[in-house]
Amino acid sequence: MAAGNTTTGSLADSLDTIQAAARSRRQFDGVVPQLVDRIELDANTGTSWREVLLANLSAQAVTENTVLDNPQQYDDSAITITPEMVQIQTFITDKSRRNINNRVLAKMGAMPGEAMMRKKDQDGLTAADASTQLGAAGTPVQTGDVAAARYRITSNATEPGPMPISGVFHGFAIKDFYDELVGGTGTYPVPDGATATVFQSGFNLPIANVSIFEDGNISIDGSDDAKGGV
Repeated sequence: MAAGNTTTGSLADSLDTIQAAARSRRQFDGVVPQLVDRIELDANTGTSWREVLLANLSAQAVTENTVLDNPQQYDDSAITITPEMVQIQTFITDKSRRNINNRVLAKMGAMPGEAMMRKKDQDGLTAADASTQLGAAGTPVQTGDVAAARYRITSNATEPGPMPISGVFHGFAIKDFYDELVGGTGTYPVPDGATATVFQSGFNLPIANVSIFEDGNISIDGSDDAKGGV
Protein backbone atom coordinates (compact mmCIF):
# COMPACT_ATOMS: atom_id res chain seq x y z
CA MET A 1 0.00 0.00 0.00
CA ALA A 2 1.37 3.40 -1.02
CA ALA A 3 1.67 6.23 1.49
CA GLY A 4 1.09 9.92 0.79
CA ASN A 5 -1.50 12.30 -0.60
CA THR A 6 -3.91 11.09 -3.24
CA THR A 7 -3.52 13.23 -6.38
CA THR A 8 -4.79 13.03 -9.95
CA GLY A 9 -1.49 11.46 -10.88
CA SER A 10 -2.05 8.53 -8.56
CA LEU A 11 -5.57 8.03 -9.93
CA ALA A 12 -4.75 8.60 -13.61
CA ASP A 13 -6.55 5.45 -14.72
CA SER A 14 -9.76 6.67 -13.10
CA LEU A 15 -9.92 9.98 -14.97
CA ASP A 16 -12.39 10.23 -17.84
CA THR A 17 -11.22 11.74 -21.13
CA ILE A 18 -13.80 14.25 -22.34
CA GLN A 19 -13.54 16.20 -25.60
CA ALA A 20 -14.66 19.67 -24.54
CA ALA A 21 -14.66 21.14 -28.04
CA ALA A 22 -13.69 20.43 -31.62
CA ARG A 23 -12.50 22.61 -34.47
CA SER A 24 -10.85 22.19 -37.82
CA ARG A 25 -7.64 23.96 -38.74
CA ARG A 26 -8.52 27.59 -39.50
CA GLN A 27 -8.31 28.68 -43.10
CA PHE A 28 -9.24 31.57 -45.35
CA ASP A 29 -12.81 31.68 -46.57
CA GLY A 30 -13.19 31.74 -50.33
CA VAL A 31 -12.32 35.31 -51.31
CA VAL A 32 -12.27 35.23 -55.13
CA PRO A 33 -15.62 33.38 -55.57
CA GLN A 34 -17.31 36.26 -53.74
CA LEU A 35 -15.84 38.91 -56.06
CA VAL A 36 -16.76 37.56 -59.50
CA ASP A 37 -19.92 37.07 -61.54
CA ARG A 38 -21.51 33.69 -60.93
CA ILE A 39 -23.68 32.08 -63.59
CA GLU A 40 -25.27 28.64 -63.43
CA LEU A 41 -25.90 26.42 -66.44
CA ASP A 42 -29.56 25.59 -66.85
CA ALA A 43 -30.49 21.92 -66.93
CA ASN A 44 -30.32 20.20 -70.31
CA THR A 45 -28.37 23.02 -71.98
CA GLY A 46 -25.09 21.25 -72.63
CA THR A 47 -21.73 21.40 -70.88
CA SER A 48 -20.60 24.92 -71.86
CA TRP A 49 -21.79 28.44 -71.23
CA ARG A 50 -21.79 30.58 -74.38
CA GLU A 51 -22.02 34.34 -74.62
CA VAL A 52 -22.42 36.14 -77.93
CA LEU A 53 -20.15 39.16 -78.29
CA LEU A 54 -21.20 41.81 -80.82
CA ALA A 55 -18.49 43.99 -82.26
CA ASN A 56 -18.88 47.77 -82.08
CA LEU A 57 -20.41 49.69 -84.97
CA SER A 58 -18.84 52.79 -86.51
CA ALA A 59 -20.72 56.02 -87.10
CA GLN A 60 -19.59 58.70 -89.57
CA ALA A 61 -19.97 62.39 -90.09
CA VAL A 62 -22.52 63.56 -92.71
CA THR A 63 -23.90 66.80 -94.09
CA GLU A 64 -27.46 67.65 -95.02
CA ASN A 65 -26.67 66.74 -98.63
CA THR A 66 -25.18 63.36 -97.83
CA VAL A 67 -26.92 60.36 -99.30
CA LEU A 68 -25.61 57.72 -96.95
CA ASP A 69 -24.91 54.38 -98.59
CA ASN A 70 -22.43 52.79 -96.20
CA PRO A 71 -24.25 50.19 -94.10
CA GLN A 72 -22.41 48.91 -91.09
CA GLN A 73 -22.47 45.17 -90.69
CA TYR A 74 -23.23 43.49 -87.39
CA ASP A 75 -20.49 41.01 -86.54
CA ASP A 76 -20.64 38.48 -83.75
CA SER A 77 -18.32 36.06 -82.02
CA ALA A 78 -18.87 33.54 -79.26
CA ILE A 79 -17.24 33.34 -75.85
CA THR A 80 -17.41 29.76 -74.64
CA ILE A 81 -16.63 28.68 -71.10
CA THR A 82 -16.66 25.05 -70.01
CA PRO A 83 -16.81 24.85 -66.22
CA GLU A 84 -14.96 22.27 -64.18
CA MET A 85 -16.63 20.32 -61.41
CA VAL A 86 -15.30 20.23 -57.87
CA GLN A 87 -15.87 17.22 -55.64
CA ILE A 88 -14.53 15.65 -52.48
CA GLN A 89 -14.96 12.13 -51.13
CA THR A 90 -14.70 10.93 -47.55
CA PHE A 91 -15.57 7.58 -45.97
CA ILE A 92 -16.31 7.01 -42.31
CA THR A 93 -17.14 3.54 -41.04
CA ASP A 94 -20.26 2.91 -39.00
CA LYS A 95 -18.11 1.94 -36.05
CA SER A 96 -16.22 5.23 -36.19
CA ARG A 97 -19.47 7.15 -36.36
CA ARG A 98 -20.82 5.35 -33.30
CA ASN A 99 -17.69 5.70 -31.23
CA ILE A 100 -16.21 9.15 -31.84
CA ASN A 101 -17.21 12.21 -29.88
CA ASN A 102 -20.36 13.99 -31.12
CA ARG A 103 -18.62 17.37 -31.14
CA VAL A 104 -15.92 16.00 -33.42
CA LEU A 105 -18.49 14.34 -35.66
CA ALA A 106 -20.43 17.58 -36.03
CA LYS A 107 -17.32 19.50 -37.03
CA MET A 108 -16.35 16.86 -39.57
CA GLY A 109 -19.61 17.49 -41.40
CA ALA A 110 -18.61 21.06 -42.31
CA MET A 111 -15.09 20.27 -43.49
CA PRO A 112 -15.87 18.95 -47.02
CA GLY A 113 -17.68 22.17 -47.87
CA GLU A 114 -14.76 24.21 -46.58
CA ALA A 115 -12.35 22.16 -48.69
CA MET A 116 -14.44 22.73 -51.83
CA MET A 117 -14.58 26.47 -51.19
CA ARG A 118 -10.80 26.57 -50.75
CA LYS A 119 -10.36 24.70 -54.05
CA LYS A 120 -12.61 27.21 -55.86
CA ASP A 121 -10.67 30.10 -54.35
CA GLN A 122 -7.32 28.62 -55.39
CA ASP A 123 -8.63 28.06 -58.93
CA GLY A 124 -9.83 31.66 -59.06
CA LEU A 125 -6.44 32.94 -57.98
CA THR A 126 -4.85 31.44 -61.09
CA ALA A 127 -6.48 34.30 -63.04
CA ALA A 128 -3.62 36.50 -61.80
CA ASP A 129 -1.25 34.51 -64.03
CA ALA A 130 -3.20 35.49 -67.16
CA SER A 131 -3.12 39.24 -66.53
CA THR A 132 -0.67 42.01 -67.36
CA GLN A 133 2.20 41.89 -64.90
CA LEU A 134 3.15 45.00 -62.95
CA GLY A 135 5.93 45.29 -60.41
CA ALA A 136 8.79 42.82 -60.12
CA ALA A 137 9.86 39.87 -58.02
CA GLY A 138 11.79 40.84 -54.90
CA THR A 139 10.35 44.37 -54.95
CA PRO A 140 7.62 45.47 -52.52
CA VAL A 141 4.29 46.07 -54.23
CA GLN A 142 3.30 49.74 -54.43
CA THR A 143 -0.07 51.46 -54.31
CA GLY A 144 0.90 52.90 -57.69
CA ASP A 145 0.87 49.37 -59.12
CA VAL A 146 -2.74 48.95 -58.01
CA ALA A 147 -3.70 52.35 -59.44
CA ALA A 148 -2.00 51.49 -62.75
CA ALA A 149 -3.87 48.18 -62.92
CA ARG A 150 -7.17 49.91 -62.16
CA TYR A 151 -6.82 52.43 -64.98
CA ARG A 152 -5.58 49.76 -67.40
CA ILE A 153 -8.92 48.06 -66.77
CA THR A 154 -11.27 51.04 -66.85
CA SER A 155 -9.58 52.71 -69.84
CA ASN A 156 -8.74 49.60 -71.83
CA ALA A 157 -8.85 50.47 -75.52
CA THR A 158 -10.42 47.17 -76.59
CA GLU A 159 -13.10 46.96 -73.92
CA PRO A 160 -13.04 48.90 -70.65
CA GLY A 161 -13.91 47.01 -67.49
CA PRO A 162 -16.73 48.38 -65.34
CA MET A 163 -16.65 49.26 -61.67
CA PRO A 164 -16.52 47.94 -59.00
CA ILE A 165 -12.97 46.67 -59.18
CA SER A 166 -11.35 44.55 -56.49
CA GLY A 167 -7.76 43.73 -55.62
CA VAL A 168 -6.79 40.45 -53.94
CA PHE A 169 -3.40 40.24 -52.23
CA HIS A 170 -1.57 38.14 -49.69
CA GLY A 171 -1.41 39.77 -46.26
CA PHE A 172 2.37 40.18 -46.59
CA ALA A 173 1.81 42.33 -49.69
CA ILE A 174 -0.87 44.37 -47.95
CA LYS A 175 1.72 45.04 -45.25
CA ASP A 176 3.79 46.71 -48.00
CA PHE A 177 0.88 49.09 -48.62
CA TYR A 178 0.80 49.76 -44.88
CA ASP A 179 4.52 50.54 -44.80
CA GLU A 180 4.23 52.82 -47.81
CA LEU A 181 1.41 54.86 -46.30
CA VAL A 182 2.78 55.27 -42.79
CA GLY A 183 6.47 55.40 -43.72
CA GLY A 184 6.46 59.15 -44.28
CA THR A 185 5.06 60.03 -40.87
CA GLY A 186 8.22 59.32 -38.91
CA THR A 187 8.78 57.30 -35.75
CA TYR A 188 5.91 57.18 -33.25
CA PRO A 189 3.86 59.75 -35.12
CA VAL A 190 0.56 61.34 -34.23
CA PRO A 191 -1.13 60.81 -37.58
CA ASP A 192 -4.46 61.94 -38.85
CA GLY A 193 -6.78 61.12 -41.71
CA ALA A 194 -6.17 57.93 -43.71
CA THR A 195 -2.85 57.27 -41.99
CA ALA A 196 -4.52 57.26 -38.58
CA THR A 197 -7.10 54.79 -39.84
CA VAL A 198 -4.39 52.44 -41.07
CA PHE A 199 -2.51 52.66 -37.77
CA GLN A 200 -5.66 51.77 -35.85
CA SER A 201 -7.22 49.04 -37.94
CA GLY A 202 -4.68 47.86 -40.52
CA PHE A 203 -4.80 48.55 -44.24
CA ASN A 204 -8.42 48.28 -45.35
CA LEU A 205 -8.57 51.43 -47.45
CA PRO A 206 -9.41 51.40 -51.16
CA ILE A 207 -6.59 52.31 -53.53
CA ALA A 208 -7.71 54.39 -56.53
CA ASN A 209 -11.24 53.16 -55.78
CA VAL A 210 -10.06 49.52 -55.80
CA SER A 211 -11.31 47.56 -52.79
CA ILE A 212 -8.47 45.54 -51.24
CA PHE A 213 -9.05 42.00 -49.95
CA GLU A 214 -6.63 39.75 -48.07
CA ASP A 215 -6.33 36.12 -49.17
CA GLY A 216 -3.89 33.82 -47.41
CA ASN A 217 -4.52 31.10 -50.00
CA ILE A 218 -2.15 32.93 -52.35
CA SER A 219 1.05 30.91 -52.51
CA ILE A 220 4.39 32.48 -51.58
CA ASP A 221 7.26 31.99 -54.03
CA GLY A 222 10.37 31.28 -52.00
CA SER A 223 10.28 33.37 -48.85
CA ASP A 224 8.87 36.73 -49.84
CA ASP A 225 7.14 36.92 -53.25
CA ALA A 226 3.38 36.48 -53.62
CA LYS A 227 1.30 37.35 -56.65
CA GLY A 228 -1.71 39.60 -56.29
CA GLY A 229 -4.38 40.56 -58.79
CA VAL A 230 -6.69 43.45 -59.63
